[in-house]
Amino acid sequence: CTSLLSIDLAEKSFDLAENSFDGCTNLVLEASPIDNTMLQSVLKSGASIIKIKLTDNAQIGNIEALTAPDTIDYIEINGNQAVLNNVHIISKAKETVLLHMTLNYSNNATGVQLYSDNITLFELTVNMNGEGGNAMQLFSESANVTVRGNVSLNGGNGKAESGIGLIANDISISSKASDSMLAKLTVKGGKGADGANGSNASGDGENGTDGKAGSVGSVGLVANNITTDNVTVTVIGGTGGNGGYGGSCNPNLSITGDKEYAGDGGKGGNGGVAVNAISIKVNGGSFSAEGGNGGDGGARGGYRGDYNNKYGVRGKYGEGGEGGDALNSDCVIVDEYSALIQTKGNDGNTSTDTNGK
Repeated sequence: CTSLLSIDLAEKSFDLAENSFDGCTNLVLEASPIDNTMLQSVLKSGASIIKIKLTDNAQIGNIEALTAPDTIDYIEINGNQAVLNNVHIISKAKETVLLHMTLNYSNNATGVQLYSDNITLFELTVNMNGEGGNAMQLFSESANVTVRGNVSLNGGNGKAESGIGLIANDISISSKASDSMLAKLTVKGGKGADGANGSNASGDGENGTDGKAGSVGSVGLVANNITTDNVTVTVIGGTGGNGGYGGSCNPNLSITGDKEYAGDGGKGGNGGVAVNAISIKVNGGSFSAEGGNGGDGGARGGYRGDYNNKYGVRGKYGEGGEGGDALNSDCVIVDEYSALIQTKGNDGNTSTDTNGK
């Protein structure tokens, strides 16, 4: 098909042959439900401009990944307010537009991977709800990102090295002049893993073990050089994981004649750095970098049974983790601008609880 300029495929099941629309300028898929066969057919059709729109009450069947090849000049995916679960988006198109959808992931693979130089994000939310997982990664050496409406990228909890909200090389973030007051990008790193709890003494005359420290919160945004213009950007480092509780002891003077000791509470993990970058330049709008809060310390170990602390020694309360920094220490602020706000995270709380008496 080299003569067609546009074709609309609406609400019909089909399976196109590969490159069947090679040379077609504009191919539109607007259907409900959309199954994997229909979707893959469109993506491999050979059309240079592809627009995928879900209709009202759209259903997504058996789709695990939406992969756009580099033969596509422009791809637009309009979720029409849909909530999609575990549908990974990978686009190598020259330009990618994602709008009006919420993407939830229960695994730790990166949710959205974009190789495009030009990207538009419009009313988009990405939530990594599994153990770890980066919300979005941009692979272009220099990505131009236009933000419209509220865009939220939330890294997964539990793994500091893979709970990042946004990863990029050089990135320019801006808005359209007509809606700059409404354009807001929020990026959050995931919470660090909680420390393992100490073991309670399994019998009389034994000591409890210490709780483990929580891990550091994830970085919110990792990039080389960041430039923003007429957009509100908020980046928040992940909260540190909480310390595990100390194990309790079980003193019994009639058996050992000695004191037994409970474990100490684990230290809370430090909060994650909000932004790890070579440089930041804010041309307009505002940029707020907020370090993650430290995790809370774990409860101290106490003692069990009817014996007072003459024979059982409680552990130490777990200390709270330190709040994370707004920026990495060697980040350069280019043409320092008053709208770049840096806030260190709050320290976590030292525990006042006891595991046992």
